[in-house]
Amino acid sequence: MRNTKKIIMTLTIACMIGTFTGCSQQTAAPANTVEETKQQESTQQEPETTVTEEKESSVESEKETITTADIAPGTNMSEAADLPLNTQTAGTVETGQTLWYSFTTGDTEGASYRVMIVNTTSDNDKSIIEGHVCDEYGDEVGGSSHFVYGDGTPETIDIEKADANATYYISLKVENFREDTDYTLIVKPLEK
Repeated sequence: MRNTKKIIMTLTIACMIGTFTGCSQQTAAPANTVEETKQQESTQQEPETTVTEEKESSVESEKETITTADIAPGTNMSEAADLPLNTQTAGTVETGQTLWYSFTTGDTEGASYRVMIVNTTSDNDKSIIEGHVCDEYGDEVGGSSHFVYGDGTPETIDIEKADANATYYISLKVENFREDTDYTLIVKPLEK
């Protein structure tokens, strides 16, 4: 079971890198279905140490580096944990809980950013995260509620024409009638 979670995490990171690389070309990489992910897991035979090393180290691509970090989220907007750009964090949202992160934009006025949330609790219809992004006044940006299901498909929230050096807040909520849900979260600047 533990190896399965590590393999799923590795595949999730690989999908995220592919999605971000595709974003700069204005095309989205096709997301794997649960069936395809299971099929890939059964055919993939990597030693456990390789998966662990990938999880703990930076994942590099041609244009960007994604760092992983263990960042404890806040329980309300005013206590939101700072999530640096291009840094992936993971955790669990418990039933009835809302977790908060914040990120600060760069110096470029009008730049766009992508928040990517992945539900890593697979095959559970009762594990659904509701994600929101809002500005410093609590006004929602990037559209309304975004539901993140356990099928491995990343949910993206794009913030277009963001203010320079502004702080935005991300909430991850699991309703009382849902079950504890694991997730990964990353915020990346989008290239024009």
